Amino acid sequence: MMRVHKLPMRTVLILCTLVLTSCGVPEKPKDVLEASQMRAIAELAVMECYYNNVAKFKEEDVSGFLFWKKDKHFWIEYNGVVKLGIDVSKLKLEVNNTDVKIYLPAAEILDSEVDPKSLTEDAFIVEDGSAKVTAQDENTAFAVAEQNMLDTAMQDTSLMKSARDRVKTLLEGYVMNLGKHLNIEYEIEWIDLPAESDSIDSIVPPVETP
Repeated sequence: MMRVHKLPMRTVLILCTLVLTSCGVPEKPKDVLEASQMRAIAELAVMECYYNNVAKFKEEDVSGFLFWKKDKHFWIEYNGVVKLGIDVSKLKLEVNNTDVKIYLPAAEILDSEVDPKSLTEDAFIVEDGSAKVTAQDENTAFAVAEQNMLDTAMQDTSLMKSARDRVKTLLEGYVMNLGKHLNIEYEIEWIDLPAESDSIDSIVPPVETP
């Protein structure tokens, strides 16, 4: 004959309470937009600018004597690339319900490189009557070429603006697409940070892992 064990009423009530507690109110929703994700997107917005320039090298009275001294004068033609973007560590994000503030730093040069493959013998053009050009002269000209390329990019305000706008467009697209997916209409306010702004950590609360 099967025996049926009866639990005391108090025990039954405790068990029911535990079950109801485990199936109770869901966790408080967390911020969807995260500064870390925004920074990762900003890193993908790097703009590459390609250059083909000529750098001049001139040094006076390097050989000969008296009235027969010679100058050293040559040109170097080169190709190079400059990468523009923002310092993502300075990107700041504030989220208050549907209001989103994005603090965006100015664009800057992230990297630059003269293409060594472009520096062939034909790239060095020595003026007739010039003193002999040495390997050290070529290295100096290489450094001058890279600096000229950097100066050209830094002085191009429209180029810097385009690089910053590229970052802004990608971030805005990410926020709006995410809002559309979640049925949330985000309102974005852009705050321009000065170029000399120090790094500021995001004030968005970190996402807790279960």
